[in-house]
Amino acid sequence: MDMAQLMNRVTRDTRRIREFCSEVFCNLFTVILSFVFVLVYMLLLNWRLAILAFVFVPVSIGLSVAWRKKIHRRFHMQGLKNDKVVSRLQDVISGMAVVKSYGQETREARQFFEATDECARVERSNEIFFAVFFPMLTFLLGLGAYLVTFFGGRSALTGAMTPGELLQFVTYAGMLYGYVGQLSNLPRHLMNLITSMERISDIMNQEPAIQDHEKAVDMEIQGEVEFRHASFGYKSYQPVLEDVNLKVSKGEMIGLVGASGTGKSTMINLLMHLYEVDDGAILVDGVDIRNIVLEKFHSQIGVVLQENFLFAGTIFNNIRYAKQNATYEEVVRAAKMANAHDFICQTPDGYNTYVGEHGYNLSGGERQRIAIARAILSNPRLLILDEATASLDTESEYLIQKALGRLTEGRTTFAIAHRLSTLKDADRLVVIDGHHIAEVGSHEELMAQRGIYYGLVQAQLQMQS
Repeated sequence: MDMAQLMNRVTRDTRRIREFCSEVFCNLFTVILSFVFVLVYMLLLNWRLAILAFVFVPVSIGLSVAWRKKIHRRFHMQGLKNDKVVSRLQDVISGMAVVKSYGQETREARQFFEATDECARVERSNEIFFAVFFPMLTFLLGLGAYLVTFFGGRSALTGAMTPGELLQFVTYAGMLYGYVGQLSNLPRHLMNLITSMERISDIMNQEPAIQDHEKAVDMEIQGEVEFRHASFGYKSYQPVLEDVNLKVSKGEMIGLVGASGTGKSTMINLLMHLYEVDDGAILVDGVDIRNIVLEKFHSQIGVVLQENFLFAGTIFNNIRYAKQNATYEEVVRAAKMANAHDFICQTPDGYNTYVGEHGYNLSGGERQRIAIARAILSNPRLLILDEATASLDTESEYLIQKALGRLTEGRTTFAIAHRLSTLKDADRLVVIDGHHIAEVGSHEELMAQRGIYYGLVQAQLQMQS
């Protein structure tokens, strides 16, 4: 399920449930009670005519029940088609720069119109079905009115009942059919409600893949990390990392090196406990991370990625996100350490400047420095750097490198970088190849071995030349 479908279920389906509760459910008891009262009164007036008036109601109810599954399928299909339209629209809007860059506006427009046409076709089919089905129910109920008028008129002509009694009975019969007509739309509302509740239940009933164990401990970590025979694969038959062994001391900086797809990011994700190892263990301060309270563990990790996410809000709130109770002075101190204070002061409203959705009002280097300030503010014990200086100009890279130097000081750090020159300050370099750790050592040691790392360095030098 993509993000657009998820948002559609959270907004559109919850709105349908709310509308049912406010517009249908709140009037349902009034309609039912009135229906029962009118039916009882009609039975007291003339039970024979009352039975004639009510004889087609069970038939209508039976048809509604018999067609319940078909109605449910129609609503379910309509929801899926609507999800597809919303998903397509979000993709195009989010990737508008790419669409325009490649001149694909016409093709994207055509595909969107095809999706909307398909959605419209399903909704049109559903509306035609309901336009035929519910009038048919109304017609069946109307047959009861004809029977009441016919036999009631004969009784009035023969003197069995007075014209006034007949008028009174016909009036109550009309009220009865009015209530039944309102109840006849109930199956459609109920199927709409059930479909929306099922779609939301699919989300609500999903259990997190990683949860706190019963004996998880709430501990302050120091930063000693050990991968002990750790193996993992996103698919059980396709391992990404196999039998990884690595011991990292507190405050040590580790640079992860290797070709794309060798498992560097996977190793980081396992350390952040976003996934659990299939075999072996990852220990922090001698404790398996599976036995540490998730929220406590994550609160002691700082992460700086290549593309950091900023929330639609102020610069101040984005920096303070890592520590909600931080004071203004603490935020400014973190921004200064991240080399972000100067450019923040040059913005129109300083720390109260609105960054826009995803921080698009700021440059890449500015967003990166705010992310570093956010990490500094949280005072993490473990620090994760994943291509933190990639895709930046020389000046921004220089400022961010200085900020990262302050951030990594005294903290256990795992850094991923394809530009090997950015890992010159690492205490050790870990080369991952073929799902295993192939080489470990300093830059000088690995260059002397003339192995995989040496080949990567030579390849980058050739590209630069």
